[in-house]
Amino acid sequence: MNKDMDDLKDELWNLIQRTHFAHISYIDDEDRPQTKMVFCNFHKGISTFYFSSNTSSNHVQLLSERPKTCVYISDSVNFKGLMLNGDMIVHRDHDTKQLLWHDTDVQYYPKGVEDEDYTVLEFVVHSGRYFNGRNYDLDKEVFYDKRFGDKIIENK
Repeated sequence: MNKDMDDLKDELWNLIQRTHFAHISYIDDEDRPQTKMVFCNFHKGISTFYFSSNTSSNHVQLLSERPKTCVYISDSVNFKGLMLNGDMIVHRDHDTKQLLWHDTDVQYYPKGVEDEDYTVLEFVVHSGRYFNGRNYDLDKEVFYDKRFGDKIIENK
């Protein structure tokens, strides 16, 4: 791996670590693009992202049927953006929901982890583009770098 690519991966890592919001885009059941802003506090390296959401939300049902998704993470102050393409996996099982659970989440999900309206979305990256004054096409190799580990990390 060359130094320029390592520097770019470090820049992606730093952007992701500072991020607390992302935009997810998907196609609805009438083939119209939809975009939703979500909390983006959990990730595994730079290859997988986790979002909590309401099971009753329209997008959760649509993502179950149509998993192709785009996630956009940005730094609006420095005009940098990371567009990621991949698949969204909808999790309703206890173990996955427990991974992201915080006691403060009870304000959104009063029944706790077992709340039927609490769902975890897992986004798995396949490719992407990054802009930091220059455009970079990013393939799968960029996102699955072992040095970022395979544990779920929470942004603080």
